[in-house]
Amino acid sequence: MILLFHPFESPSGNDFHKRHWSEYARHKAFCRTWAIFTHRSRGYKKIMARCAVDFVAYRRRLLDDDNLITGLKGLRDSLVEAGFLYDDSPKWATFTYAQKKRDASPYGKVGTEISIALLQDVV
Repeated sequence: MILLFHPFESPSGNDFHKRHWSEYARHKAFCRTWAIFTHRSRGYKKIMARCAVDFVAYRRRLLDDDNLITGLKGLRDSLVEAGFLYDDSPKWATFTYAQKKRDASPYGKVGTEISIALLQDVV
């Protein structure tokens, strides 16, 4: 199992609908840079197996589910680009999403905890 912590609060999906497209592009680039740096610094190889991915967002204010999932899309895509996942299609990964108030964070701050578990042997 791989356990990661993205130390920034995920935005609401509504935030992207109200802003210029470049804001979303900047957010995705930031997530991609974080994921690639984390992947390389820990010395992981590209995972070529079916995985279960759990996101737990620790936030100041809780969101409805669709805004939470939309806000985590950039982070989810960055896991594929960095090599933590082979693909984010249902054939290669299953995703679950949860959120808790910042006070419940084991890290003492906002951010997103990501756990990746292999569901089959590496190809």
